[in-house]
Amino acid sequence: MNSFLEHPFATISENQSNLPRFAEGTPSAVETKKPWQESIQKIWSLPFYDDQERPSSEACKVASNLVQKSFSLSHKNGFDWLAPLVNSTDEGEIVLEWWQGSKKITLYIEGLHISFVRVWGPDIHNEMEEGQLMGWGNFFVIWRWLHS
Repeated sequence: MNSFLEHPFATISENQSNLPRFAEGTPSAVETKKPWQESIQKIWSLPFYDDQERPSSEACKVASNLVQKSFSLSHKNGFDWLAPLVNSTDEGEIVLEWWQGSKKITLYIEGLHISFVRVWGPDIHNEMEEGQLMGWGNFFVIWRWLHS
């Protein structure tokens, strides 16, 4: 994968086609409430200051797709959906954080590059893992871990 255009997160549709569908005639929770919409609004309106870099539009699109995918995965697998804490770093990375009990996942999105930290206790040497997200399969693994 040499091109950012080949990155698996770059090709996700910006419409709702990858979100859960319900039986015909039944109002979709996604269509009526869109619980992820507030998180996406936060991503696109993150404040920044003179000494900070603004997150790129690519990072905003990737973060928005991750929020929608987290909702979709939660719905399809019977997990409670958790809205992420949305923030940014001085370097222009978008930060998404989710907690479930003592477990925490933090994603750092810079352009099309996504790194993660997952934590399951206070000992940073033995109860923490860092890595790179390389596709939706990796995201599902850490999302399922958060809810296990």
